[in-house]
Amino acid sequence: MRDWLERNKVFFETLAAVLLSLMAVVIATVQTLAAVKQTHLSELQTRTAEAQVLPQLNLISYVSNEGHRSWAMRIREWNFISWCDCSS
Repeated sequence: MRDWLERNKVFFETLAAVLLSLMAVVIATVQTLAAVKQTHLSELQTRTAEAQVLPQLNLISYVSNEGHRSWAMRIREWNFISWCDCSS
């Protein structure tokens, strides 16, 4: 048995080197995929943070008792709400 192992030592060393190389390629691929997902999540987080800072504008149309249409604009900025009655 020992003679057979010594005769085939080159095959075992070659197989071990190939398997280690394949494992390195697999690990590098998984790390790359994880980095891509992390970059995507970071971009989404940045967009969400920017959207929370921007003011929110709502234009509201309503008809008064006299029958004419009026407009009002609601501006919400940093949890502060102000109204602008833009009727003419």
